[in-house]
Amino acid sequence: MTPTVALVPWWVWPAAHLAVCTAAALVLPRRRSPQAASAWLLLIFLAPWLGVPLFLLVGRVGPSRRTRKAMAMLPGRAARAAERLLAHVEAHDPFDGQGVHPTAALASRLGHFRPLRGNAVEVVADYDAAVDGLVADIDAARDHVHLLYYIFAGDRTGRRVGEALLRARERGVACRVLADAVGSRADGRAWVRELSRRGVDAVLVAPVKFRRMFFRRPDHRNHRKIAVVDGRVAWTGSQNVVDADLGGGLRCEDLVVRLGGPVVVALQYVFLADWWLARGEMLDAARHLPPPVPAGDVVAQALPSGPTFAADSFQWVLVDLLHRARERAVVVSPYFVPDAPILQALGAAAARGVDVRVVVPKRSDQVGIGLAVESYFEDLAEHGVHVHRYLPAFLHAKHMTVDDEVAVVGSSNVDVRSFALNDEITLVVYDRAVARRLRAEEDRYLAASEELDLDAWEQRGPGRRVLQSVARLFTPIL
Repeated sequence: MTPTVALVPWWVWPAAHLAVCTAAALVLPRRRSPQAASAWLLLIFLAPWLGVPLFLLVGRVGPSRRTRKAMAMLPGRAARAAERLLAHVEAHDPFDGQGVHPTAALASRLGHFRPLRGNAVEVVADYDAAVDGLVADIDAARDHVHLLYYIFAGDRTGRRVGEALLRARERGVACRVLADAVGSRADGRAWVRELSRRGVDAVLVAPVKFRRMFFRRPDHRNHRKIAVVDGRVAWTGSQNVVDADLGGGLRCEDLVVRLGGPVVVALQYVFLADWWLARGEMLDAARHLPPPVPAGDVVAQALPSGPTFAADSFQWVLVDLLHRARERAVVVSPYFVPDAPILQALGAAAARGVDVRVVVPKRSDQVGIGLAVESYFEDLAEHGVHVHRYLPAFLHAKHMTVDDEVAVVGSSNVDVRSFALNDEITLVVYDRAVARRLRAEEDRYLAASEELDLDAWEQRGPGRRVLQSVARLFTPIL
């Protein structure tokens, strides 16, 4: 006998497809930009078997339920730390009638830290010098060392820093490390675990576990780079704890700042909050938030950002600064994939006669993102923005200057991932001397770059155009 096969009626599959598409059209536009919603809808309409699982995995907006619960508890747990922070910094607050750049008020509202006077800011553009300086500060530590890095590798650089932590631990210094579990890769994770076994309080942040993948976005990462020593000295910027050599003849070039003064207390608070989220432990405020000692006369402001904040704070500050630019604005980013507000602000500044320049690496370490970056070149050039591609190395630095008045340095790229998904840290400096120092580095980049020739760029082959268009199509997806 021939077995009977139960066939699914022909109309079931179109009906299911229609139901999925209808549900997606109702759900996706909420809390997303039109570009992100359109990209998700296109993927789900064309290939629901791929789009729906991918959306469930990496499509949710906002932090996980566990993170929201921990953040809700943070104000109570950190009350003493917050009181101590405010008590210490009031005397250094430049909002007391002395005046500060208008953007500072916006950054204060978004990132919850006011600008602070009395800081020393040293710009360090040499990769090896930055590693040497961090190791020297760890070796000089007396009470504690706190490190928070997206990449903490197990290579030569990672081991140099780790061995400095072990030496400090032998002296009785409390050493704590937060390292992103994905960014640090296998060798870094192994080294972090070894440091933990040898007495360093080291934690891998947000490890990807299969049973949690559909409850927490696996691509929500802590992308910050912060080092705080004794609550007196801090480092931040674009550089991770990893070798500069990326392989394939590609070397990474970064820029960081070494800080002293009251703004160190703000960076320490960011570390304390991330430690609480990772470990459920609120560290002692009296020990880790010492009264700040003025180290200079620079006004600086910490600006943390990420999905736990109400707005895309880094993006908003960037747009505000561009709209206020009068003479010159230079933006340096390895992954320059701007959204509509950034493109509009850049174009509007150029239309006002501002000299607007964007610096990106000629060669990217990620092919897909490199193609997406290239897809914006025509938009920028047609609106009067000068695009420069840096030749000597993979320029991983992330900073900006405006009118020789404001300098912005941090971990954030100019892309939607840094704006809305990753946890980032940015330092905004309202000081002409620091802005001029950073501008000197930007001028060095420009001298070693090739400026985009729009006429020549428009002659690129059709295959390249298609690849760039496809890469651009999916950049808004969150």
